Amino acid sequence: IPRVKALYAAEVTMTDYWLGVFLDRLAERDLDRNTIFVLVSDHGVFLGERGFTGKSSEMLYPELIHVPMIIVDPERRGAGETNDYYASPHDIAPTVLSMAGIEAPARMNGVDLSGVFDGNEPSPRPYAYGGYKNSFFLRTDRWAMSGINEPGLFKLYDLKEDPGETRNLARRNPRKARQLYEVVKRNAGGELPYYEGLQTRT
Repeated sequence: IPRVKALYAAEVTMTDYWLGVFLDRLAERDLDRNTIFVLVSDHGVFLGERGFTGKSSEMLYPELIHVPMIIVDPERRGAGETNDYYASPHDIAPTVLSMAGIEAPARMNGVDLSGVFDGNEPSPRPYAYGGYKNSFFLRTDRWAMSGINEPGLFKLYDLKEDPGETRNLARRNPRKARQLYEVVKRNAGGELPYYEGLQTRT
């Protein structure tokens, strides 16, 4: 595992270096002042955490779903600031369109995040949720839930008492687990499908 972590850190360092070279070249050509930069990762990886390596899809833990999102305004508004809003890749398109002075279609998913540059919060989003194959997750300020779309395969964590998500409370607090699962289903538009064979290990 230490070797894997060292290789991963080396890849991050290399990516950071070449991204810097790319940005420097744009600046030399005065292209950075009319360009919106968006840097986001599609997912994280396990480096030994929770007994996993790679990108296991059995449970969507924060190591996989909590990824960086960096948006750079050409006018450098909000430069260097961070925000703990529950942002999503769905928010990139409406944000970039707004920054370009284009109105996003009403049917487009996501919200405009550009107000954050001026210290304004986007529309309230009390939780983050998502899914991949047969797995789903939901996070609020207090609770984190992940699971597989099959009864009984839920994990529930109290982030106030257990921010590292090490004590599964789903059996001790089934009412809260069911309540959060109903939120997931409501946002998904109904019952979540279960695809046979996707969770099988060989």
